[in-house]
Amino acid sequence: MESNFEKQYMHKRIIVLLFVLNLVGCTSSMRGHFDCPGAPGVQCKNISQVNKMVDQGVLPKEKGIDMPMVKTANKGKVLKRTKEEILTVWVAPFEDEEGIYHEPGVLRAVVSPARWELSKA
Repeated sequence: MESNFEKQYMHKRIIVLLFVLNLVGCTSSMRGHFDCPGAPGVQCKNISQVNKMVDQGVLPKEKGIDMPMVKTANKGKVLKRTKEEILTVWVAPFEDEEGIYHEPGVLRAVVSPARWELSKA
């Protein structure tokens, strides 16, 4: 009679075996090369073929579009980022009551964070 542990172990082995067989089945059809539709441009070409097309100037021309200028709502104003204000406190070296020496140090704290402002140009 099989124990519960043996059944679970056998189930795991079967699942792993099925996964491996499925993976092998999916990859077995990839022995050849990938077919690619003959679309214009550089699709489905390796880098050497693309470089050769660039050298020969046979790439299709790409057309850009003109975009209208965006009108600003705040004429004469510029968006600027203000710096944060930082408080710096220097702590002098000292020796405490137990004779332990403490090195000098610096403490810093942000008093006011950086922010965006509209200011005149």
